[in-house]
Amino acid sequence: MPNLPGVCNECDYYKPRVKEEGTCLRYPPQVSLSRAGYPLTHWPKVEADEGCGEFK
Repeated sequence: MPNLPGVCNECDYYKPRVKEEGTCLRYPPQVSLSRAGYPLTHWPKVEADEGCGEFK
């Protein structure tokens, strides 16, 4: 795996939620359907020590 420039909990797009988990706000929320067929929106869950090429 290539070296990543930073980890999620140091990124401007990271929003902490619980202990070592948060959400990534880099892109608009994802849309899915509830069991009843209603649209739901959510941002991807990420671990605080993960990273990606979108680090800022």
